[in-house]
Amino acid sequence: MAARVLCADSDPRVCEILRESLLGQGYEVETCRDGDTASERLCDEAYDLALIDVQLASRDGFQVLEQVRRQPSPMCDIPVFLLSPTRITPAYQQRGRQGGATAMLVKPVPLGRLHGLIRKHAKEGPPRVDTEESTPIPSQSSPFDGSFQELDFASLLHHLHGLRATGVLLMTNAGRRKVVSLREGYPVAVKSNLLGECLGNRLVERGLITQQDFDESVIRMQSGEGLQGQILIAMEVLDEAAVGAALLEQAEQKLLEVFTWRRGRFEFKPAAQLKGGIALPRDRSPATWVQQGVIERMPIELIDRKLRKEARKVVVNAETSFYRLQDIELDAATRALLERVDAAATPAAAPRVAALMEGDETLRRALYGLWVTGLIETRTKPTKSPLRKSSRRLATGKVDDRELRTELAAAAERMRRLNEFEILGVAATATTSEIEAAFEKVATRYHPDRFREHSAAVRSLGEGVFASIEAARARLCDPKSRVEVQFEVKQGQRRQEEERDAERLLEAELEFQRGEELLRARSYAAALRRFGAALERAPGEGEYHAHYGWCLYLIHPDESSMVQEAVEHVKRGLKLARDNEKPYLFLGRLHKATGNTLAAEKMFTRAVQLRPESVEALRELRLINMRRNKQGLIGRILRR
Repeated sequence: MAARVLCADSDPRVCEILRESLLGQGYEVETCRDGDTASERLCDEAYDLALIDVQLASRDGFQVLEQVRRQPSPMCDIPVFLLSPTRITPAYQQRGRQGGATAMLVKPVPLGRLHGLIRKHAKEGPPRVDTEESTPIPSQSSPFDGSFQELDFASLLHHLHGLRATGVLLMTNAGRRKVVSLREGYPVAVKSNLLGECLGNRLVERGLITQQDFDESVIRMQSGEGLQGQILIAMEVLDEAAVGAALLEQAEQKLLEVFTWRRGRFEFKPAAQLKGGIALPRDRSPATWVQQGVIERMPIELIDRKLRKEARKVVVNAETSFYRLQDIELDAATRALLERVDAAATPAAAPRVAALMEGDETLRRALYGLWVTGLIETRTKPTKSPLRKSSRRLATGKVDDRELRTELAAAAERMRRLNEFEILGVAATATTSEIEAAFEKVATRYHPDRFREHSAAVRSLGEGVFASIEAARARLCDPKSRVEVQFEVKQGQRRQEEERDAERLLEAELEFQRGEELLRARSYAAALRRFGAALERAPGEGEYHAHYGWCLYLIHPDESSMVQEAVEHVKRGLKLARDNEKPYLFLGRLHKATGNTLAAEKMFTRAVQLRPESVEALRELRLINMRRNKQGLIGRILRR
């Protein structure tokens, strides 16, 4: 018998996404949006687990929990998860323990971890998994779906970001079909069935190619000569850089077009993979995509309808660290509105949604964009606590992957040597407000959004560093824990095992970077030794395997056993780093060297799909097309 779950959250978008997600896991799910309704249902009906927001209207989550625990058995015994949009304060911890909360979680909770906790504690339903609550558990592959009439695309993309969802999002609307690949909430590739969105049509519209060039490229595509971009390069109509830029623009427009949809359905398939999609710009965060889509594409009538439901509420800056510090690019109008919210020195001075809706369309779009991305919140009553000023949310520029790995490995090592006061850079006498200010300054630099476009090693290191910073803040803001930290500082306690792990990661990265330098200098034997040393310290890093295999081939190109070993290493690297174009590039070159041109072309094509600006892969495809065209010409001459 499937477990029955109640989700109570004041945000209807959260209710909808949790409902669809848990339905896909095989649970029976009901939702509500206020504390009175949640209490009534939990006291009158049989549920196996409840997810309750602590900031519910009419009766908060703690009061709902207390009401449940006063009921007779078995109703009083159900697991109750309390969800908080802000950090778990000492007061929250105390009320949660006193009320008998099963778990207290900070929103947004990663989807895999939430599913794992529910499987562990639900009385019925999918098999339980015995694990620590702090350990993330991979989500099952069950999909969940919904309607855009209930949850618009901007809200859906925002929540998938918060859930750190990885998989494929399928969307349909009156014959139109879009597929978006997500990695930890970030859109990384897109595919469409709309003819008007094909590369050639866009190039003709922009005057970059002629209709005659387009028609010829279509004929050659139909004859199996390759993708349209490759063919246009072979025709010498466009160069590699122009095709790469056009592919990025094509992918961007395919994604932004979904923001115009008023109807349709979506289905998210966790852990699924997209084949043949076009890579999206890697330096653009989900919040930036949402902001751009709302500002440029979303129908204003739909925005106004959403805002009217919040009209009586006041607008304040968000409390959730994950959203408040997320990476986002803001236009002038949105930044001005954010500064207006910042300027409210007291809760009573906070602007109301109704007043802001009296502004022009640009203001209303900016308001909805900030609200749907979680940078601001709407509340029925102004809070009595001082309003938190917003952090500067500027998207970071591109940073080399190697530099980030070195920086983060060093930061992780440094933080494991430091106490909590040193991590945040505050004195032992710092006030709570000084600790919060220091936290935001440090956390903004290491927010997970900064690293989503980089390798698994970078993302893992970034998550660890950010978690260390959050843990330091939590301990220092709790008076009891703060005394413990001061005692630990005096005693000089250190975490030796974590320190050794950080040292190994740093050593591995340094060996890899030395290997890259030697590879560029064609010192293959010396480079191979460096790559091998890096693998000894970090055997799970795919990029290390790929470089090791390619270097091994360069040393032994004529020894079949060595070539096979090289191929196995590169394939291992591809399996561990599927979102990195290098393993595909190296494997394509190995196939090319062994005479398997068709397999090589597929690998080079995939490298371009992952990174359209990859000049090396585009050049390899161009050479293959030129060779194919030359052979065809010679054949026609001989047949004469």
